[in-house]
Amino acid sequence: MGTKNNPGKYDYYTKAEPDEPMFILLARDAVAPKVVNFWCEEMIRLSPPSHSDAKIIEAHGCAETMRNWRARREERLMRQRFISELSNEELITEVKRRSMP
Repeated sequence: MGTKNNPGKYDYYTKAEPDEPMFILLARDAVAPKVVNFWCEEMIRLSPPSHSDAKIIEAHGCAETMRNWRARREERLMRQRFISELSNEELITEVKRRSMP
């Protein structure tokens, strides 16, 4: 699986022809994991077993990683919203509460 900082084994961006159209899915796209899983299902259905099996397995793992990333991101955004809605006094109280053993 690739990221912006670590492209990974199947880096299609660098393999694409200069004028080749492409569409990139980001984990923050709500449908991205479903689309990747659909691609996996279609590759299994339409392709004979080959070297693409490793690519399918990696894509399936990518879909799961996308789901996990989305969940962590949503949790982080909820915490940020919670903190931004606190008054200064409430924020200080919350920080003190978290630092207590």
